[in-house]
Amino acid sequence: MKINSLLLVAAILLLSVSCKKNNDTVTIVGKWKQTSGIYTPTYLGESDYFATYSACEKDDIVEFKADNTYELNEGASKCDPANPQIIVAGSYSVNADLTSIVILGQTTKIAVTKNTLTVTNTFTEAGVTYSDISTYQRQ
Repeated sequence: MKINSLLLVAAILLLSVSCKKNNDTVTIVGKWKQTSGIYTPTYLGESDYFATYSACEKDDIVEFKADNTYELNEGASKCDPANPQIIVAGSYSVNADLTSIVILGQTTKIAVTKNTLTVTNTFTEAGVTYSDISTYQRQ
């Protein structure tokens, strides 16, 4: 009888461990808040443009939903109380290895970890190529 009870307990423990949700899955789906933004090289005399954001801009949240839609939300504080809570919404797509995202027909390079999203836009002006690198933390 003791052996049967021990086997039952062992089986339950094994099933509970094997059915645990895998929290190591990397996905863009979720809510993200920007934590930094830089130009490299310096663009128009500015490198850390995130430092120039007001508090009402720094608390904005972008949410990527599983149905391939997104929303940019004003966050807890609005810069203008008359503005809608949702700044912009639309659809997006990401490639299978999570290295690029398409929003508004523009493809942008990304890097995603469990808790960090880095978005890198490049542009050329007057023969100089610049990178705009924004970092977001999962909320």
